[in-house]
Amino acid sequence: MAQKKSNDQVIMLLEAGEFLEAQAYLSRMLTEDLNDPHVSDGLKITAFWLARLEEMDGMAGEVERADYFYAQWFRFTAFVGRQSSFVFERGYNSVKKWVFRTVLETYKRHKAQFKHSDSSFYLRTGRCYKFLGRYDDALKEMEEALRYNRDSSEIMAEFADCYGLLNEIDYSKVLFREAFYLGPQGVNLDLIQSGYMVRLIERVKERSDREEEVKEWIPVYAVLYEVFDVKREMKELEAGRLRQSIYGLQSELKSPDKEWRTVPRLLYRYFLLIDYYLSSGKEREKIGDILKRIELLDRDIFKLYIS
Repeated sequence: MAQKKSNDQVIMLLEAGEFLEAQAYLSRMLTEDLNDPHVSDGLKITAFWLARLEEMDGMAGEVERADYFYAQWFRFTAFVGRQSSFVFERGYNSVKKWVFRTVLETYKRHKAQFKHSDSSFYLRTGRCYKFLGRYDDALKEMEEALRYNRDSSEIMAEFADCYGLLNEIDYSKVLFREAFYLGPQGVNLDLIQSGYMVRLIERVKERSDREEEVKEWIPVYAVLYEVFDVKREMKELEAGRLRQSIYGLQSELKSPDKEWRTVPRLLYRYFLLIDYYLSSGKEREKIGDILKRIELLDRDIFKLYIS
């Protein structure tokens, strides 16, 4: 009971960003129990953020400081991931609340510093809401960000993720399909939280250690594993753009240095074109030709696709 009370006190201090006080409290707890992993993890947390607060002393502007906190959160996540064992999840989540609550409040206070048509403001505030578990609010911000930048795969993926977190899975899948079509490299995999996508990403990572390659292959395996099983009807104009994209990528096959991205992008577009022919009933006789192209590109993928 005493340990829980002590941990609760540390949590309260971390949520308030009172890292010096939390460190002092944890140090006193350490003298009582040298082997408590929660205390050890708590001291690592406070040491990390006290060092960041010291680095931030020279920053004058509030938005600059908020940007810094925003960036440091992802370094903190990587730092925790490098620990051989980390059990103080409540402490980790408490710091997350403090970071994104602080950043969100700062951005909202200084909204006038962002251009009216700047999607980055809404993208950042939307991410803050998402990390705080306020998914409805996050969705509204992402929708606003998309209004100013409809062709951003980064924003589209975040929009899709919000729907996934709200358990609107079918719509989430449609939007993720679009995001990876717009540009896989723009999608930040580390920020995706929807369970079904997290599981897919982990499976694709078994294929490659390079994040750039993983991003390119995610939509391919999403089709093969029937994750992207919800499809929207493609208009003729969109189908025309899809064909043009395919022609452009086919010419890139002559460049070996681009093959790592050209092959999966072509495969994904072939899958989409087949879907279009099947749903529209147009030019279905061309499906056989597309299947041959898929087989020439990657025989293993072809076998998975037709199985």
